[in-house]
Amino acid sequence: MIWEALGDYHGPLLIKAFSRYVTARFEREIVDRSYRMYVTDSLRMIPQLSYLSVRWSDIMYGKPPKDIDTDEVIDSVLSRLEE
Repeated sequence: MIWEALGDYHGPLLIKAFSRYVTARFEREIVDRSYRMYVTDSLRMIPQLSYLSVRWSDIMYGKPPKDIDTDEVIDSVLSRLEE
């Protein structure tokens, strides 16, 4: 990984700048690989008529706020009142 980055790096000859470049490149590679694995798994499951239930962006960047179910609210309030 570092050897590949060393060959591609064209910035200033400073260790600090190079280490930031390597870190950013590594993070970009992780995101790219995880997306490729997610797409591959999704395509593999299509002939079986099953699909992944979680979006890739939710996995990588956090889930959006969950819709609140009325039964969950009632159960939560009742459990607090019992305490």
